[in-house]
Amino acid sequence: MSKPDTSGITPSQPESIPSKPSAPIQTDSPVLTLDNDNFKTSIGSQEPTLVFFFASWCGSCVKFKPIYFDVAKELAGKSPIRFALYDCSSGGEIAEEYGISRFPSLKLFRSGKFERDFEGKRNPEDLKTFVAKFSNGKGVV
Repeated sequence: MSKPDTSGITPSQPESIPSKPSAPIQTDSPVLTLDNDNFKTSIGSQEPTLVFFFASWCGSCVKFKPIYFDVAKELAGKSPIRFALYDCSSGGEIAEEYGISRFPSLKLFRSGKFERDFEGKRNPEDLKTFVAKFSNGKGVV
């Protein structure tokens, strides 16, 4: 039995599987979407990043999310603080690492390091005051 003629035929290359992006997922929204793969890179930015840790099943998170987005939209371009979301619904190493045990939780990171928790009321006024206070004087209220 002879082998089939394969001259001139190159074996097909397996399709490469795209790796998960390490950058935050950016949309037209003023809020970045973070996950376990892009979290460290994102908070490592020189720009301070306020991360809203939430769970999809949390009623308080569902109520606060539109407020967070509205403030992020209002302050876009006026404050150096970036707004980001991290969904803790399925657990994850990041939630464990930063001791997220109640929702919603907001934490401010600067240059890759945790700086402080947001401890105000979950309303636009307190959120804007926090952002202004920790924007190195560049924020607006």
